[in-house]
Amino acid sequence: MLYQNTSVIQDEVLCHRLGLLPLKVDARKFEWPGVTIDGINENGVDMDEEPPVDPKKHLVFELNVSCKSLKKIVENDTVFTSAIKWLPLGSQEVEFGDDVPRMVQDDIIVAKMKPGQQIECKLHCVKGIGRDHAKFSPVATASYRLLPTIGLKENFYDGVGEKLQSCFSQGVIEMVDGEDMKKVAVVKDARADLCSRNVLRHEEFQGKVELGRVKNHFIFSVETIGALPPRVLVVEACKILQWKAQGLKNIIEQKLK
Repeated sequence: MLYQNTSVIQDEVLCHRLGLLPLKVDARKFEWPGVTIDGINENGVDMDEEPPVDPKKHLVFELNVSCKSLKKIVENDTVFTSAIKWLPLGSQEVEFGDDVPRMVQDDIIVAKMKPGQQIECKLHCVKGIGRDHAKFSPVATASYRLLPTIGLKENFYDGVGEKLQSCFSQGVIEMVDGEDMKKVAVVKDARADLCSRNVLRHEEFQGKVELGRVKNHFIFSVETIGALPPRVLVVEACKILQWKAQGLKNIIEQKLK
């Protein structure tokens, strides 16, 4: 609910920006919303009052910032997420304890203002899924790759070995003591290789270095927005996958009866 906005940002742009701010809260503690809050009444007019809230389904935050000029100092010319305050509903304050719902970061810029301008609003947060909108997804980036393998068909000493080492990511190739007080290149950690294949650009390594991948070994990388740690999200994702598989199994069994 946007009560006042005299900043240069349009109302709809500001609301969209506020809706994309990541929250530090465990969504598993909330129930799914029963109805959609459209922001307009049955006549198509903006709602004059706040919609009803349920402590089991909603979180409410408040943003009320005014830009003031105090002599040579301008106060609140930049609005950060630290200005957004949580308003507990029902027994939420007791339930969350010290780990209160908040923004993931306090230094995210929300808006810029000039003296005399003000932003006043309340943010109603509900539980959702990424299929409805990307803002509900707790994952920022998720990817996978196959485990790399590196085979050295002959020994590479001293300068040649160091050149080979520079062709791979840091930590992949290591120079160790070899015969006749020479340094020899060995594969230390093939998993750290980013598969740049730079080694194939040099003629002296053609046919002497073998690159490959283990076809049944997958390395997953999951980066979150900060609401939950990756190790928790992966487990929860597996639970959802199991639930969907069980649902498909039930449908097939019913069709075969």
